[in-house]
Amino acid sequence: MKPRIIKTEADYEETLARIDVLMESDPEVDCDEGKELELLVMLVEQYEDIHYPMDLPSPVEAIKFRMEQAGLKQVDLIPYIGSKGVWRGTLDGFLQDLWSRSTETSLLSGS
Repeated sequence: MKPRIIKTEADYEETLARIDVLMESDPEVDCDEGKELELLVMLVEQYEDIHYPMDLPSPVEAIKFRMEQAGLKQVDLIPYIGSKGVWRGTLDGFLQDLWSRSTETSLLSGS
């Protein structure tokens, strides 16, 4: 497969299949296959950025996701964040409010 700009879903699927083949062969970075793999990954990232954009999660969503990954419950974080009430308040509003204010500030300042 000759690397080219990915324009269609079929191109995308074909490129992903080629990446799988190259990944299985575990090429050296400086060999032709390694360079091809690097280029194909860059092309896929560009296509995905345009066709499958992902927003950043809020701080609360990020914490909850990481807790789920680690198999943690709210009670497991009490030694680090404080009582259950503090934790509940944090998840229920404090960080969300902080996130909203920081977003508004950056929108107002143009950054």
